[in-house]
Amino acid sequence: MFVTRHTVSAASGQVFVPPYKVNVGRRWAGHLCDSIRDGNHIAIFSGNHLIRELEADPNRRYQPIQTGTRTYRTREPIKAH
Repeated sequence: MFVTRHTVSAASGQVFVPPYKVNVGRRWAGHLCDSIRDGNHIAIFSGNHLIRELEADPNRRYQPIQTGTRTYRTREPIKAH
């Protein structure tokens, strides 16, 4: 099991979960996210809110979001820590 904490990129909506770049959407831009990786299973949280869960494709470094999902039109407010 591997746990990391990274901020979601405002430009791309990606968060780094070594060795993968996982797209969670620009909706979460600026959020400090905790990522838990157990093998290829990844769960990404913003605070106590699960924002994405996936089985990573080990043949791809970039893990895209589902086709047709638009997350850039609305942004989640960043809560004070």
